[in-house]
Amino acid sequence: MVSPSPDLPLPSSAVFRLPAEVISNIFSYLPNSALKSLRLACRFFASRAPLRLTRAFLSANPRNVDVFNAIAAHDVYRKQITHIIWDDALLLERERAAMRLDPEDYVDPMDAREAEWEEEQLGCPPWFNQECEENLFNWNALRGDDVDRPGHILRAQQVAGVLSPRAAWRYYQTLLEQQRDVLASQAHAHAFETNIGRFPALRSIIITPAAHGRLFNPLYETPMIRSFPRGFNYPIPNWPGIIDGVPSDAPEWDVEGEQWQGFRVVMRVLARNRQQHNVSEIRIDAYELESGLNMRAFAGPSSTMTDFEAVVTRPGFKHLHLDLHVDVEQCQVLHKGPLGRALAGANGGHGLEYLSLGTNAPLHCSFDSVYYYSPLSSLFPFPSLSNLRHFGLSRFYVKESEFISLLAELPETLESIDLSFLGFIEGSYRGMLLQLRDTLGWRHRKQRPKISIRLDEDPYYPGRAIWIDEEVNEFIYGQGNNPFGDEPASGRDQVPYGIGLVRDVFEPEHERPWVSPGTLMLLGIHKVPEGWTSHHLKTWHGKELKDMPNATRWRQQIRAGDCVGSEALKELWRCRALDDFTQEGEQ
Repeated sequence: MVSPSPDLPLPSSAVFRLPAEVISNIFSYLPNSALKSLRLACRFFASRAPLRLTRAFLSANPRNVDVFNAIAAHDVYRKQITHIIWDDALLLERERAAMRLDPEDYVDPMDAREAEWEEEQLGCPPWFNQECEENLFNWNALRGDDVDRPGHILRAQQVAGVLSPRAAWRYYQTLLEQQRDVLASQAHAHAFETNIGRFPALRSIIITPAAHGRLFNPLYETPMIRSFPRGFNYPIPNWPGIIDGVPSDAPEWDVEGEQWQGFRVVMRVLARNRQQHNVSEIRIDAYELESGLNMRAFAGPSSTMTDFEAVVTRPGFKHLHLDLHVDVEQCQVLHKGPLGRALAGANGGHGLEYLSLGTNAPLHCSFDSVYYYSPLSSLFPFPSLSNLRHFGLSRFYVKESEFISLLAELPETLESIDLSFLGFIEGSYRGMLLQLRDTLGWRHRKQRPKISIRLDEDPYYPGRAIWIDEEVNEFIYGQGNNPFGDEPASGRDQVPYGIGLVRDVFEPEHERPWVSPGTLMLLGIHKVPEGWTSHHLKTWHGKELKDMPNATRWRQQIRAGDCVGSEALKELWRCRALDDFTQEGEQ
């Protein structure tokens, strides 16, 4: 079928006679990708389907730089931009483990010859092929036993048509060459500096290594990522962080280095062009990808720190989210560094309204706590807390008594608090919640802050966590039980099945209750193994549902569940064989 020419007269279709208000309302429900397609269909839609651009992307890639400059030059779109997102992770030039080595380090000639032979066979360096294979392994592991969802199907189609290692490496080399050119010319830094004053609505800048997300599932679809060929598998870039489960040493801060360049450029430009912008929010956000800004940026005086303090202490600056890459010298660096001073003078001395601080410290090895513990009083002097509406702390080792003293300093203006992935050297989450409710009397506060707590899922996947917000708030402010139980626990803090929701930063549709794999089958979330009958499900999971916390909630969901694709479950629903244990305990 031949597509109509945009220059032909418009057909007398009913859609073209709809009132402008109705058309505008319809368009408001469409994503930008659909609006772009509509605009290409004909002149009518081109004139009535305006793009909603509120974000501009920047990175060491010419495609991102060109689009950023084009938006800045457009007299309509530039006025809509409220957020700039700087993709600050560089594409890998060599394997991650080698990033920790000096280029002059000795290399065994036999290893070098073997690598050359593998490269000839594969059409790409062995490390590149290994990264791509790990991407596919992680994709399969993250999908697990889930039933097919639309997002799974779309990604599975890309996996089925994945480029060969040779073709992927050829395209990747082009990207590397483009990255080198931008870094050499500093085109991205120049674009940011020359255009910072052209976005009158700009309020927030996000600097992140997580834009590429996971294979075929980016966090942000930047112009660079949207231009990738279908099925392109490549090493997902990230800031330096944890390699093979071990935190890499945080290198000495280099004010001229390539890593974390986005942070340096943003701080310098904002500090030295204070009259050209109204930025009140900075987010250095790793999105739980086990990385962060090099903590040694705060080890002592430097031009970067001077710029950072100038930005944070500027009157009107209200929002700081700071994820840090730390190592075993965390205490010495953060305890004695200038971060606390900058926070104390934030917003012209009036204090921040939003403050969130996180690290990538490993929390499941007891010997690590000695090295990664930092006294909180040195990080959060009282002036930094006096005006807060939100406070967040993530992946810190804490002592319960000291932590409660800090929480007691939080002001009545507080509306929300995030206390996630904490490692307790002394005390526990259970004891902390008891003290919040009873000792600090949060139940009787005039304004009750919403409390958020996330815990690592088991097995652990970066970006995926158990959220127990509902249970925590019901315990503090209502009549609920302590989600961590009535008795002190041995080992790290955990919650039993039936408490909390599992959510994924990169996959919002993954949300489901924190329950056993068998219960996920009953809920229609997991596939039922081939050959299973209703007898397997009934005998295996009946007692589990009876004993589970919040059991009534999940029993009700199971009775109302959709069991498409599972003959074993359909059989249970037909004969009402589930009723005897979905109703147990409700009398």
